[in-house]
Amino acid sequence: TDKIKRDDLYHYLDSISPAVILYESDTKSVQRMLNRTDFFRQLMSTFKKGNKVESFVSLKYIEYHPECEIFSYEWEERDSYHRKHDILSKSSEMLNAVIRLHREHVLTSDQSATVEEFLALNTEISNIGMNANIHDINNATTDSILRNRQLYVYDHIPKIVKERKELKAYQDFVPRHMEYWDIRNRAMAQNIINQIKRNPNKKIVVLNGYYHRYYLIDELKKHEEDLNFSVK
Repeated sequence: TDKIKRDDLYHYLDSISPAVILYESDTKSVQRMLNRTDFFRQLMSTFKKGNKVESFVSLKYIEYHPECEIFSYEWEERDSYHRKHDILSKSSEMLNAVIRLHREHVLTSDQSATVEEFLALNTEISNIGMNANIHDINNATTDSILRNRQLYVYDHIPKIVKERKELKAYQDFVPRHMEYWDIRNRAMAQNIINQIKRNPNKKIVVLNGYYHRYYLIDELKKHEEDLNFSVK
């Protein structure tokens, strides 16, 4: 968020003192970052000195703590899946099309109520995003809002699309959209689990966009007892 600067993120990371950092990117991207060959990302870091930049913070941390290791944990097929199915732009178009029908008073009262609830959640999370510090976005309250918001994005709103003939152009895309969030987050969670197994009894920090946080925590907590770790 705008309030969280790179120094904030670094000092927070330093206070935890992880043995392993898991970085939200694929293996090749993390290797480019670690080898200092990800020139575009490093250039962007230079121009964003006041803001949080996870790559800058991670590289600074291992510079002072060379015993720490950084690994990827992103779903490796994410980018190819995005390109193949045009997930990001089509999902945005579809959601905006539903909102447009709502504003044109075309939807049923139940459908409009669903859209209103979704828009209210968007406003709530947007307000958090503009003003939040690290502790504001790393807590159960924000997790709950985002869990609910994503349920609308990937379930409730797509169901409206299925019901509206005006949105026929998106109906073949709906199943792909509805499964995407689960596929990606479950893959990310499994990759984290794999790293926990490879690094028993080590402190691990997982860096991610906070929309993922609730989902990853929900998945990880299923394995705390059998793998003898705890999510903090």
